[in-house]
Amino acid sequence: MDRRRTVSAPSISVSAVTVNGQLCLTVQYATPIWPDEKAEAYADDLVAMLEMMAKGAAA
Repeated sequence: MDRRRTVSAPSISVSAVTVNGQLCLTVQYATPIWPDEKAEAYADDLVAMLEMMAKGAAA
């Protein structure tokens, strides 16, 4: 079963869907408000937080 979620702010949007048990994220952002490096860091930090939460839930 796919579950789709979207979180939006004025300058950045994150969409999530699960496919075969894998979480897939799409980050859309407005430039020059969000430079590529900042948007990539945002996505990396989001993934890191989700992974930490998943490990904590599995314990």
